[in-house]
Amino acid sequence: LFRQTKEQWQAVKTYFAARFLNIKMEIVLFGLIGVLGAAMETVPFEALLSGFLEMVMSLGYGGTFILSLALVYVISVAALVGVHPLVSLTILLVAVNPAAVGLSPLFVGYLLLGGYGIALINSPFSGTLLLVSGQLDHSPWEVGLKWNKFYLLLYPSLLVGLMLLLGF
Repeated sequence: LFRQTKEQWQAVKTYFAARFLNIKMEIVLFGLIGVLGAAMETVPFEALLSGFLEMVMSLGYGGTFILSLALVYVISVAALVGVHPLVSLTILLVAVNPAAVGLSPLFVGYLLLGGYGIALINSPFSGTLLLVSGQLDHSPWEVGLKWNKFYLLLYPSLLVGLMLLLGF
């Protein structure tokens, strides 16, 4: 029994070492995003953005719609120029205080997740899109922007409109 346990323990260690080496870039990415988020907390975003956010939110539902679309599109547009969606998401989470602009944290969370999903589908730098474009033998730019352009243009408005109708 002891010998079998020792062999199993060695197999677990070997498996973990091999798997850990395969995901080291992901671990570094998530670690750096955490460091970025902590560093961004020291930047006074609320003071910098307060006048703009107050102006937009003074428009009522129109302002809520515009701000909501802006949150979704910031992640998507940043991803189109090569910024990883998690970096944009982290910055927006730190920069926008939902309570300060009169929005529900759940509403802002759904918006940011929607923006992240759009960025993964449309960004030519996204691993998901690179995999799909490689399998289909087409350029990532063609698959992301040409094939998915209606998704990029229509989904944010549908997402925000539906969330506003449901009362988030």
